[in-house]
Amino acid sequence: MKRNLNKSFLVVLALFMNFNSNGQSTIMNFNGRKVEVLATGLENNRAGKPVIVFENGRGSTFNSWETIINEISKDHAVFAYNRPRIGLSEDDGIPPSMKYTVDNLRSMLKEKGLEPPYLLIGHSFGACYIRSFASYYPNEVAGLIFVDPHDFTKKEGYGRLPYQEIGLSEQQIDSLFASYEYYGEQFILNGPKHHVEEVKIQGDLAKTGHEECNRIPLPDIPVHFIVAGGFTLYPDEAPTIYDREKLFRVDSNIKMKRWLELLYPLKYGRLFYDSNAGHAVQIDNPDLVISSIRMALADYNHLFRVEGVAYNNGPVRRIFHQVEQDQLDSSVVQMIKEYYHLIYGEGTRLEESAEAAAGEGARLEESAEASTIQLTYYSIPDIEEESEGRIVTITIPLTKEWELYGAIPILEGDLNNDRKSDLVITVHTEFGNSASQDLFLFINENERYRLATVASHQEISGCRGTFWARKIKDNLIEGISSCYSADDAMCCPSLHYKTKVAFDANALKVLSKKRMR
Repeated sequence: MKRNLNKSFLVVLALFMNFNSNGQSTIMNFNGRKVEVLATGLENNRAGKPVIVFENGRGSTFNSWETIINEISKDHAVFAYNRPRIGLSEDDGIPPSMKYTVDNLRSMLKEKGLEPPYLLIGHSFGACYIRSFASYYPNEVAGLIFVDPHDFTKKEGYGRLPYQEIGLSEQQIDSLFASYEYYGEQFILNGPKHHVEEVKIQGDLAKTGHEECNRIPLPDIPVHFIVAGGFTLYPDEAPTIYDREKLFRVDSNIKMKRWLELLYPLKYGRLFYDSNAGHAVQIDNPDLVISSIRMALADYNHLFRVEGVAYNNGPVRRIFHQVEQDQLDSSVVQMIKEYYHLIYGEGTRLEESAEAAAGEGARLEESAEASTIQLTYYSIPDIEEESEGRIVTITIPLTKEWELYGAIPILEGDLNNDRKSDLVITVHTEFGNSASQDLFLFINENERYRLATVASHQEISGCRGTFWARKIKDNLIEGISSCYSADDAMCCPSLHYKTKVAFDANALKVLSKKRMR
C-alpha cells in the first residue's frame, strides 16, 4: 500500500509542479488574457510536417508530458498549453465547451506560426477535445492518440452496463448513481474552479451522448488508443457493495470493445494496453506514448491523406539542374529520403553524413552514383557481413536514363490539369529476396513541388504483381500492370494489363485496366 501511495503522490506532483524540461513555458497574450504555453522544437517546423499537439486531462497542466515532449521535440515542433484557470493561464470567464476550446487551440497554433497538419495527443478528458477537433477540422489532423481517454463513445444508459455485468440489481445501481449525483453536485458547489468548470462541461457532454465529439466518423488517419490496465486500491477509499477491481476490469473491457469498433474501418488504427500503468500513462510509461507517436508519424507518411503533407525545403525553381547530366533536384531527393527515414529510422532526424544514426540500435548507410542514390538500413550498429541485419535497401533514381526493369523512373507531365509539369518518381526497394516499387507524386505549385502522395506498385496494380509507369498523357499516368496467376513462377507473371492512373482527391486511383494479349 505504501508503494501505491508514493506512486499516487508522484503522479499528482508531476501534474501540477512547474515544468522542468528542455523547453521553457511562456505566457502568451491571447484574446486579451494570459495563457501558459510550451512551444518547443520550433527549429523542426516545416510546411507539411506534422506538429505534435498535447491536450491535458481535466483540470491538469501540461507538466505530465515532460518526458515525452523532451524526446519528441528533438525532431518535431511541439505545442502544449494550459486551458483557462489551469496553471498560470488566466480565467477567461467562458465555459470550456468543445467548440470554444478547439477554436482557441487552433487560433493559438496559427498565431505561433504552427500550421496543419497536427498530430493530436489527448489524455483523459483531453481526448474529448482532440476528438472534437477532428470532428470540426478533419482535414487539419494527421493523427489522434487517446491516452487512457474519457469514453467519448458513451451514450445514455451505457454507464449502467458494467454494474449490470458484475451482478448488481437495478435498485442497487439506482442507489449508487443517486449517490454519485449528490457528490457531483457538492463538488460543483465547493470544488476548485479550474476543475468545476470542466466537470460541468463533461456533464453537459454526457447528456448529449458526446454528440459534439462524434459529429462525423473518425477520418482515415492513424488513430491510437492507449489503455491503462493498472488497478490501485487506496486504503482511504470507502467500502462498497461491489468488488472495485472487478468493476474496473469489466468497465475497461466494455470500453475497449467500443473503441475497437471505431478502429476496424481505419487503415492504421491501433490499441495498446499496459497492464501496469495507472491512469497517467504518460508518467508511468512515457516510452509507450513516445513509441505510439513515432508509429503514428510513420503511418501518416504512408497515407498522405491531408493536403500539404510534403516536407518542402524551400522553393524548387527547376525539377532538374544541370551537372554532368540532368539530375533530380536535391530538395526533391531529400523529401524522398525523409519519407523512408520516418518509416525505417523510427522518426529520428536524417543526417547528411554517409553513415548516420537511424534510431536506437539501427544504422543507415548511404551511397551515391551518377544515376542513383542508395539507402540501406540495418537493424544493428555494427556488421561483419554486408547482408547481416539488413532491413531494406532503397534505390532513388537521379536521372531519367537509369534502367528500372519496365518502368521509366522519372516522368514529367501535367496530372491535375493546371498546365504545369508535375513529377512522378518510381523508387525501388528490396527486402531480402523480395522487391517492391513506390510511386512518389510531386505536384507543381508555382515553383514549389509538393509531395502529394506515395503509392505502392501493388496498390496501383491491384494484384499480386507490379505496376510499371511509362508516361504521362492527358493528365493520366499510363503503364503496365503485371500480375501473377495461381500457376505462375516467381520470375514470370503471365497477366498483363494496360493501366491508366489518375490523380484524384490527393491520391492515385486506377481509372482503367485493359488485358493485353
